[in-house]
Amino acid sequence: MHSGEDKDSIVPVIKLALERVQAEDAPAAANDLVARLRRELHMSTKVHLRRAFIHPTELEDLRSLVKGRLLTELQALVVAPEGADTAPTSPKKVPILEIEVKRVHLLKLISVDQKQQTFKAELMVEFRLPNGASDDLLTRDLNFDRGKATWDGPSSGRPSARWYLDQIEFHNAVKIETCESKCTKHADSGDITMRVRVVGEFMEPFDLGYYPWDCQRLTVRVAFLCRLNGPCPVHIKPISETQGTEGLVDSSRFVFKNVFRLSSTLGLENDVVGAVDEKKKERPNTFPAIAVTAFLHRRAEFHFYNLFCPMAAFLFMSFASLSVPIDEVGDRLELTLTLVLTAAAYKLAVTSVSPEVAYNTLLDYYVLGCGGIMTLLVVVNSIVGGIAAQQVEVVCDAHASHSCGSVSNGLQITDWICHGTLFALAVALQVWLIRNVQHCQAEAGKVMEPEGAKERSRNTDRKYTTSITYNSWFSGRSSSSRKVWEGSRRSALSTSLSRLSAWSRSSKRRGVSSDSAASSSKEIFQRSSGQEQNTNL
Repeated sequence: MHSGEDKDSIVPVIKLALERVQAEDAPAAANDLVARLRRELHMSTKVHLRRAFIHPTELEDLRSLVKGRLLTELQALVVAPEGADTAPTSPKKVPILEIEVKRVHLLKLISVDQKQQTFKAELMVEFRLPNGASDDLLTRDLNFDRGKATWDGPSSGRPSARWYLDQIEFHNAVKIETCESKCTKHADSGDITMRVRVVGEFMEPFDLGYYPWDCQRLTVRVAFLCRLNGPCPVHIKPISETQGTEGLVDSSRFVFKNVFRLSSTLGLENDVVGAVDEKKKERPNTFPAIAVTAFLHRRAEFHFYNLFCPMAAFLFMSFASLSVPIDEVGDRLELTLTLVLTAAAYKLAVTSVSPEVAYNTLLDYYVLGCGGIMTLLVVVNSIVGGIAAQQVEVVCDAHASHSCGSVSNGLQITDWICHGTLFALAVALQVWLIRNVQHCQAEAGKVMEPEGAKERSRNTDRKYTTSITYNSWFSGRSSSSRKVWEGSRRSALSTSLSRLSAWSRSSKRRGVSSDSAASSSKEIFQRSSGQEQNTNL
């Protein structure tokens, strides 16, 4: 009896585990730990320890006394089958955990900073573990509220759902504040849901090439810090194959409605994150993630009326120099240079409201185009007007009025041709702007399609309501409408009979035979009856 107890005693196992972790004074530490296990947990044999590693409740009690590497080594010695090598082995993988995206809600879009290339938002993401409620390893520590849940490695089995929830990271976040983080076990469906709600500031490189008719995609990348080739891999089921996934936007809390249009739905797609090896052009360590995208379309009314329209007015007003005589160079230059300086001052005002990017936007190209055409107009007025003034002065000194007139006509034609060419360039610039705006509107329509579909649905509902009202009126469901309908029917019948009697009297006066009159009367009566039936229908 005593020999059996000595063979199954936990003393040599604990001594060996302490030696492997290189603990100081291993025999004394082993005796102390054995005494505490017997006194507090009533564990004295290897069977008791092996049972503790299998049952989650007893494992939690054991963790209160045995921690860190000592717990891992003790588990390797106790759980290993008899005759097996109890030396430390390399970590093994736990089975891949399949996770589904249940819903993603953009609760609030707080700010959009195009200069800092960031935006601030409140986001709620909820994942689902199908049939996770039946897994004892996943369901432990669901209500763990003492910091982050721990995991002792692959040898201890699959981590808990709470541990997986703590591995969620917002990859492109600058600042993040977690407002809610909890796991819920659903007994009816047998699933476990993991929900996290955060308020954060996220980085996003804005594409401002078509500013101010640009369309922006605000993306948040939600990743699990569980490598696909690591000891605890996670696989996010493709969103296109997941039924019931929601991506909604609470547009009622959007305060920038005068600046942007916000789509009513979110774009959801699977993604991976991780550092890229520039030499091999691949990611050695990849982490599963999802990309959550909100769509914004800028309202360009302010820019159109306060920037584009004044610049177009300055451009076309500069062609008023054609009304000044060709030889009066000073007056022409005074007019055009005044408008050029006005446009230059306006360009400074445009720069103050334009985004600071390293490339030109649609607004920049338009302003530069207007300034370039006005500059060419100044050059034309200077050259043509200067030549005209010199030739007129030479001819007048020689007292050759006929030759003076012919030279003036030639320069006048040249002046008209130059101004006409520049005017055509100005018109082409406006056409170019209109084509680009149409392209931007078409692209925005594709991105904001859910909102357009919703508007069409509202219009269809209104048409359906109108048709129901129309049909209910003609079916005489209300007493007032039935009276009106009966009255119109009687008036139509009396009108037909009066017309029939009048035709009969006129036929007798003209001497028409009674047979033909009767047949004609019959045709008229049939026609009036047919009209009555149509009215009835």
